[in-house]
Amino acid sequence: MRNTLCLLVLLAASFATGHAVARKIDYAMPPTPAIAEGLTFKVAAPVPPDAAPADAKPKRGLLVATNTLYLDDARRISYRQDFGGGGLATGLLLGPLGAAANAKAIQNANERESAALRGKFPFTPDDLLGRALAARPAVAGATVDAELTPSLFVTRDANERLIFWAIVDVSIGEWRGRYSALMQGRVPLADATQGLSGDPLRNLEWGLQSAYANALDAMTADIAGQLTGFSKQHAKIEALSPRFAGMVKYEHVLRSEERVIVRALAPGKYLAQGMGFIGVLVVPASDVTFGP
Repeated sequence: MRNTLCLLVLLAASFATGHAVARKIDYAMPPTPAIAEGLTFKVAAPVPPDAAPADAKPKRGLLVATNTLYLDDARRISYRQDFGGGGLATGLLLGPLGAAANAKAIQNANERESAALRGKFPFTPDDLLGRALAARPAVAGATVDAELTPSLFVTRDANERLIFWAIVDVSIGEWRGRYSALMQGRVPLADATQGLSGDPLRNLEWGLQSAYANALDAMTADIAGQLTGFSKQHAKIEALSPRFAGMVKYEHVLRSEERVIVRALAPGKYLAQGMGFIGVLVVPASDVTFGP
């Protein structure tokens, strides 16, 4: 049992950082040289679902081989979670057949929950990012074009509360980056499936707009070469993998009283969706537990 638990921790660590131990690690880094002239932003138009390349899959596999499910027609809001089966230990102990059955049970739960959530969020990532951009002060003399593609990743915790990540993919010339900010606070799954309105809906939209603002702040500072002082840290970020959260040694962590910034894996040929968690992560400090 002890060996199984050790394996679980190793797999959770690989899941949180998105790589296998033997792989050479390329971390998400800003463009070189830094761009200090200021940026002009353009939000990319959604890509029609049938226009995506057939082989447009994340280069690195996910811990549980389940499909990403979308909550909107534009495929900008995705949903995945890892509850519903017997757990990772069950799959490991029962062998390949047990693992397949376990993955199928998790996928069934994903499909059931995503169907209940589909169409229940009356906003788009484009609108939320647009509001965050409109609230930013204008930069005089900005000369560099940055194309932004917003999306939302939704998962849930063991208490059936939804967790929201506001994601901004950015393209500047040949450089690609991704900045993902965790929204502070969670929404009961049961409330969301019934459809939010009034103050709960306004609070969710404001929370998501604030998360996009945090992603933009980190992105612009990073591109300008202003994010410095990263160090190795042991930390647990439960929102990355609620079912398998554990203490992980991260190579590039920047801490402040308000938030924690982590450099995860560099984006590959195709930007991973769902729980790949590539790019730069921006997490409220209250959502991070640090170890020695």
